[in-house]
Amino acid sequence: MAAPAHAAPAGRERTTHRVQAGDTLWSISRRFGVGVDDVARWNGIANPTRYKLLAVKPDRLELKERLYFEWDQAVLMDVSFPVLDEVVQALKDNTDFRVMIEGHASSEGGYDHNMSLSEKLAEAVLAYLASHGIAPERLASKGFSSSVPAASNVTEAGREANRRVEFIVHFAILADRS
Repeated sequence: MAAPAHAAPAGRERTTHRVQAGDTLWSISRRFGVGVDDVARWNGIANPTRYKLLAVKPDRLELKERLYFEWDQAVLMDVSFPVLDEVVQALKDNTDFRVMIEGHASSEGGYDHNMSLSEKLAEAVLAYLASHGIAPERLASKGFSSSVPAASNVTEAGREANRRVEFIVHFAILADRS
């Protein structure tokens, strides 16, 4: 995706920098000495500071609260709806976002069971987003079983952290330095 054409503020020349994986709009704004909303606007991201339950990052929508499912099922619990509603709003605000919804499981249970469950978790989230107005062609889902742990599976806290859904944004953000 090409960098949007924006005029640089008076007295500054326009340069383009590729954002590193893991950068946030806030870290970019500090590094380049510009406001968060400017970085977001230059990269086509709408309203980055309006979200309370998620953070818009260059490569992902990072949830500040986890999604909850019925035990060992791909059934979303009601407590997850406010988080998902904010994801819906972020996707409506940022129509260039294409999102891969990744389902992950802990190492409890067999690989095949966890693979099936992780795929169904991601599909359940995709269905929720699509049913709330996000075009299905902007969404994809994939299950990873327990192959990409976020924490150790040795403790219950680690296993709980590994039972998750992530939103990976597929597009290149280019930051204009003014």
